[in-house]
Amino acid sequence: MRLAEQLRLLWGPVAMASLAAALLSVPHAGFMAYMVVLGLLIWLPAAALRFIRRPEARAHVAAEFGVWVAALLVVAAVQGWRHAVARSHADAIVAEIEQFHAVHHRYPDDLTEIGLSHDGLVASLDFAGYEEEGQVPHFFYGVTYMPFAVWSFDFRTRTWELRD
Repeated sequence: MRLAEQLRLLWGPVAMASLAAALLSVPHAGFMAYMVVLGLLIWLPAAALRFIRRPEARAHVAAEFGVWVAALLVVAAVQGWRHAVARSHADAIVAEIEQFHAVHHRYPDDLTEIGLSHDGLVASLDFAGYEEEGQVPHFFYGVTYMPFAVWSFDFRTRTWELRD
């Protein structure tokens, strides 16, 4: 099979993998990559059988698999970058809250006391909030790769906790 024909046969997998990568790279959609992985796990035995029984199709099967792996790597990179940026912004806000606590010996009542408005918070983190409950503040922001979950900072243990 000529190279031009082999490339023509890859248009379908490339188009589908590109569409899947584009959809899964959207904020809060990365968790659905498990569906693509599940589909690949179902497809893999049939592809392996075709790989073994039809030597002339080996290059094509390997290329299809490579296209899907590349698409998943793109999704992982984009979602990882989103998470890193959001965590960086959140860590900076937590540092400001802790610095305020060190200076004033109390936590701020709201984020305006550290110079951050609600609009500023929304600009750096799409979904985030802060509230002080008694002596313990509660700062959280939305998980970037799945909906309905938040990262919450525990000021006692100084760690991030995933809450869904």
